[in-house]
Amino acid sequence: MTSAISNLQTLQFDTKLNYACVDKIYYICTDNELNFKLKQQREYKIMRILTLILTSFVLNAFAYSGQILNSVESNLPSTEKYLFYFHGSKQEEGQFISNWEDIIKELAKTAPYVISENRSSTEPNDYAERIVEQVKSLMNSGVSPTNISISGYSKGAVIALAVASKLQNKDIKFILLSGCSNSMNSKFEIDTKEIQGNFLAIYDSKDNKFGSCKSTLMESNSLRLEEKQLNSGKGHKLFAIPKSKFMNQWANPLFEFSDL
Repeated sequence: MTSAISNLQTLQFDTKLNYACVDKIYYICTDNELNFKLKQQREYKIMRILTLILTSFVLNAFAYSGQILNSVESNLPSTEKYLFYFHGSKQEEGQFISNWEDIIKELAKTAPYVISENRSSTEPNDYAERIVEQVKSLMNSGVSPTNISISGYSKGAVIALAVASKLQNKDIKFILLSGCSNSMNSKFEIDTKEIQGNFLAIYDSKDNKFGSCKSTLMESNSLRLEEKQLNSGKGHKLFAIPKSKFMNQWANPLFEFSDL
């Protein structure tokens, strides 16, 4: 009896318990009843902890459904679709890295595979050579060129143009995000006469750096060009903002053009 009363006192003053082990007449309970209720409380706490862990795991696992790769790996599925994304020059300088990370995570919510790396300062033609080898690796493994999309923002778009001039494949899709500038092409010696591919150019009407690609890309049997002008008011920086209300303006046309 002393043991039961002692346990009862402990239980009665435990504010974490939502029930009382108290007999209506004698205000005591047996050790078995007390142990059972304490066991229930422990199990409840364990279940709450497990639920929190599982919820955290699910949120992290499905934050984006696609895979993000720094480069093309071996043994990738030949039936999937692949999206290359090249960031602008600010990330080369170590700035706005988190913006780039958020953008590729958003892209991976729709694209099965996003291939993008935080490159250091580089010459577009040199970097393009690396990408060409990766694209050829995909095609050699059985990936259709129609399932490959290559996109870039600002200097990244200049790299995409360099890739197009070296690959010369009219079936690969290229998405230029605020990326057509004759002065930039001249600066980095991009051979626009050799460019082939299926192009979508997206730019903002307030952009004072890059604009329409019609003076850069001349349509032919091996080059198709679509353009979309946005009126966000953000200008060139629109494509560097990972917020949905801005990103969706260019990401949705990108997904549609890439059949993602």
